[in-house]
Amino acid sequence: MNKEIKFQITNIDLLEATLNPQNKSLEENQVFNYDINLEHKINIPEQVLIVICQVMITSENKQEIFGKYKAGCVFQIENLENFKSKEDENKLDLPNNLIVTLNSVSISTIRGMMANFYRGTSLHNAILPIINPASFSKESAKN
Repeated sequence: MNKEIKFQITNIDLLEATLNPQNKSLEENQVFNYDINLEHKINIPEQVLIVICQVMITSENKQEIFGKYKAGCVFQIENLENFKSKEDENKLDLPNNLIVTLNSVSISTIRGMMANFYRGTSLHNAILPIINPASFSKESAKN
């Protein structure tokens, strides 16, 4: 039985945005590599979960860093305290489908933010590809 979980995005915070100035003239057919990291921060009393998404844009061989972008999506989750782990009340046992949804929203949001930030620069064509948010490994969120 799937129980409905009510949540909404309440804020989006830009945490870091860089462009390596040495990369003014990238090749027209430049291949980009994207190193994506997702981190979940929780505040149970405030019923808040923050998904921090960081993307490093590098050369195909990962030898050169072209840019870095980091943002946090703040979600209000109703009754977040109901998901406390039975073994450790500082951890949450969130349903996997909720985690995948929050990751998906966060990655899509950062994709748009990055496209806007890098517009007109050497990374104009470095659009974050569509990825499967379920492919990220799940680790327990902590306060």
